[in-house]
Amino acid sequence: EKVRRQTGKEIAEAKRLYKEKEMKKIAAQRRREKEEDKKRKEKLRAEIAKDKAERAAKRKATGVAPEPEKPASTPRTAEATAESLKRVKPGETRIQIRLLDGTALKTKFDGSATLETVYDYVSTTTGDISDFSLATSYPR
Repeated sequence: EKVRRQTGKEIAEAKRLYKEKEMKKIAAQRRREKEEDKKRKEKLRAEIAKDKAERAAKRKATGVAPEPEKPASTPRTAEATAESLKRVKPGETRIQIRLLDGTALKTKFDGSATLETVYDYVSTTTGDISDFSLATSYPR
């Protein structure tokens, strides 16, 4: 009996260590991806700045009046995201997930998506929450 308990504890510890190792791998991968995105954006900004300088030099050489700059596209606001969530297409399901700190994750899933998909979405979105469960309230 003692051996069985000890074996169970060792297995649980091994599983916990494996989960921690996987989470560290995922976190490292995310950091690498963010760093790569950051480098890519910096490279793109440098190219844009270079292009602007070339166009300015070309205009100066030809004496053409500069073109008015177009406003940069703005990132999606919370209202725009909420508006897009209001429009649910047939076969889609809108889900709102309330976290312990009171924040809400709102998203749309395909109607045939499984709870595993929802679980994966929550785990990748929150990142810092390693152990959680999904629950539902009784429908009104």
